[in-house]
Amino acid sequence: MNAQEVTTLQLAEKMRFWQTIGRDICIIIGGADGLHANIKQQADWLWGLSKLTLPHAFVRVLLCEQLYRAHSVIQIPLSPE
Repeated sequence: MNAQEVTTLQLAEKMRFWQTIGRDICIIIGGADGLHANIKQQADWLWGLSKLTLPHAFVRVLLCEQLYRAHSVIQIPLSPE
């Protein structure tokens, strides 16, 4: 399974799905060399933030920001078309 890069709106849809199934989620940040194949095999979904190698401190901030933005999208009711 390859890591999937998503937009904020796609992440919001993923978060909505997680809310409907009622399971806990776990987010693991890989190192510069990525994650061990055994961990990847156990994942339901692999989220790729970037193809670049990023420092852990930056990734934690980026991750929090994107989760916040996706959560904000969920909280805004969609207007009927």
